[in-house]
Amino acid sequence: MFRLWHRHKAGEISRNTFQATMKTIRENIDRLLTEGTTCGHSKTENACKFLLKDKESLWTFVDIKGIEPTNNFAEQQIRFYVLLRKKSVGTQSERGNLFVERMMTTTTACKLQNRNRYDFITAKVINPSDGKN
Repeated sequence: MFRLWHRHKAGEISRNTFQATMKTIRENIDRLLTEGTTCGHSKTENACKFLLKDKESLWTFVDIKGIEPTNNFAEQQIRFYVLLRKKSVGTQSERGNLFVERMMTTTTACKLQNRNRYDFITAKVINPSDGKN
């Protein structure tokens, strides 16, 4: 599946070829997950049931152009904050948690949009109802 994705992403095969080939893979994985729900091993059964509950989400990258099959991009964006949280004491209250979550989200969004984080946050503190930022 991932080899096929990488071939498609590299331009070696067309989107139509990718989708057509993925149809067989998709059917096989769906069948295996269904079989896994009654395999006799409770952890495997539960995992298969969990995956089947949102099985359409498993295949979004096949159905919608531009969607990656992994969450690597999202993980890369929050990695710094995860490491920071591990090294620090963290926050001592729910309010502190909320503040840190919002600041991390804001600074990451600004970085992705090539916006100055300091300017954006300052503008929001000075005029929070201004919809321009």
